[in-house]
Amino acid sequence: MRLENNNTDSNLDCSESCFLKDGKKGKMILTTLLSKEDKAGTLLINYDTDDSSSVITRKKCGCGRTHMKIDNPTRDAETITIFGNSVNRVDIEAGVFQRENMEYLTGEYESFLYGNETENTLRISVEYKDYSNLNKKIVENNFLSSFLRKIMI
Repeated sequence: MRLENNNTDSNLDCSESCFLKDGKKGKMILTTLLSKEDKAGTLLINYDTDDSSSVITRKKCGCGRTHMKIDNPTRDAETITIFGNSVNRVDIEAGVFQRENMEYLTGEYESFLYGNETENTLRISVEYKDYSNLNKKIVENNFLSSFLRKIMI
């Protein structure tokens, strides 16, 4: 796997200039290699996963694994821009699924983005376990503090 500059077309021959330094976010491009002993498998060469991530570390893990450690990937097709900041489904879920909220929520939610080039509305609906035991303000404030912290950075 390599992390490639988002502005680079992955179908082109990519030299070292396409690769990003650790900590920089970019497209995840995957190539699988099969050993001589492997009789079956899918060979992928420069497969664009449509995900973005960044390398956290390439150091060997205490358990012995040598794979690089990456940040949680985000699906590019699920990313929108709000106030000039990229927001992904993962960011919305981080706001909804906070420990303090889960006392009140079932874990089911849906989000919709409506609008055009000049004005957008993001609507998020959550499912409650017990409406009579709901503290709507806690859930709303937890979500907004987490979500707004993300987009205002």
